[in-house]
Amino acid sequence: MDSIIVTGGAELKGQIPIAGAKNACLALMPATLLSDEPLTLTNAPRLSDIKTMTVLLESLGAEVRSMQEGRVLAMSSHDLTNLTADYDIVRKMRASNLVLGPLLARAGRAVVSLPGGCAIGARPMDIHVSGLEALGAEHPDVASALNNLGSMQYATGAYDRARVHLSRALAIYEETLGPQHPHVADALINLANVNYFEGSYEEAKTLYRRALVIHERALGESHARVAESLNNLAELLRLTGEYAESKALAERALEIFERALGPKHPSVAEPLLNVATVSALTGDHARARNLYERALAIQQEAYGDEHVALAHALTGLAEVALAQARPGDAVTLAERAAKLRESGEAPPEQLADTRFVLARALCERGSAEAKAGAKASAKADASAGARARALAQEARAVYQAAKG
Repeated sequence: MDSIIVTGGAELKGQIPIAGAKNACLALMPATLLSDEPLTLTNAPRLSDIKTMTVLLESLGAEVRSMQEGRVLAMSSHDLTNLTADYDIVRKMRASNLVLGPLLARAGRAVVSLPGGCAIGARPMDIHVSGLEALGAEHPDVASALNNLGSMQYATGAYDRARVHLSRALAIYEETLGPQHPHVADALINLANVNYFEGSYEEAKTLYRRALVIHERALGESHARVAESLNNLAELLRLTGEYAESKALAERALEIFERALGPKHPSVAEPLLNVATVSALTGDHARARNLYERALAIQQEAYGDEHVALAHALTGLAEVALAQARPGDAVTLAERAAKLRESGEAPPEQLADTRFVLARALCERGSAEAKAGAKASAKADASAGARARALAQEARAVYQAAKG
C-alpha cells in the first residue's frame, strides 16, 4: 500500500498557485458553442475532465488551444460541423450534458446521449430537459431525449415518472412530425411497455395496436420494426389468453424477421419463443419443443452458453419435458435456467417462474424414483425413498424462495 510520510516541526511558508474550480470551468467551456466569437478562460485547472470536455468540443467543430501548460484555454466555434455528441466521449463525464443547451440555442438541434461519470447517486437528466421545455424547446430532439429518459425510467421501475416523460415525448412528436411518423410509434411502444409492466394490459394492447398501424403505413409490412410491434402485441395477447391471435401475429413476425434479418439473427428467437409458448399452452408439445430448441440454438450462437437470455427457452423446454413425462430432463433444464437467471439478475417474476418449474420437476422426479424403488429390492427401495425425501425438501426450498 502506498503511503505518505510527513515529518513535522518545521514552519510552512511559500507560495502555491490556486487553480480555478473544475466545475466552474466545465460549465464555462461549452459557452463557446453559443457564438462564433473567441472565448478565453484563464486559470483553468489541469484535470482529466477538462481534457475530456476539450475533446468533446473539438468533436463538435470547436477549436480549443491549450496554452501556458494548460492554464489558459483559447476557444472558438466559427463552424459547428457536428450536432451529435459522441457517446464514447459523453459516457466518460457527467458534465458532457452541458453542451446540450448551447447546441440547441445556436443550431436549433442537438443530439446528446445520457451522460456517464461517477456513480455518486441519482443526478437526473429530466431537470435539464424540463428547463429546455420551459424555454420553449419543442423540437423532435427534445422529444427523443424525453423518450430515451422515459424508457430508462420504466426499465428501473420508475413508472410514474416514465409515463410523464413518455406522454410529453408523444405529444411533441405528434405536433412536430405528425401523428403517423415512426417516432410516434416508438413513444407509443414505450408507453405500452409502462402499462404492460403495471398490469394495465388492455391499455397496453391499444397502444401496441396503434404503433403497429403506424409502422405498417410508414415502413411497409415487411420491415423489421413491424415485426417487433407484432411480437410485442403477440406476447401480450398470449398473457391475456388470446392464443389464436397471439400465435398468428408471432408467426407473421417470425416470417418478417427471417426474411429481413436472416434465420439466425437473435431477433428471430423472440417470435419463436412466443409461438413455442402458445403451442405448449394449447397442448402441441412436440412443436413447442422444436421451436424452443430452435430459439435456444440461435441465442447460444449469438450470446454464448451463459447468457441470461437463454433462460426463457430452457424454462419452456423444462415445462415441455414435464408434460412429456421426462422429469429428469426437466430438472436438468430448469436448474440451468435458474442458474442463469440468478447470475444474470433477471426480473424477480421471471426467476420465480423458473423456480416453480424446477420445484415441480423435482417433485415429479422424486415421485418417479420412489415408484421405481418400490419395485426393486428392499435396499434399493430405501435408497430411492431417501432420495425422494431429499428431492421433496429441495422442492419446498425452491417454492419458499420463489414466494419470497
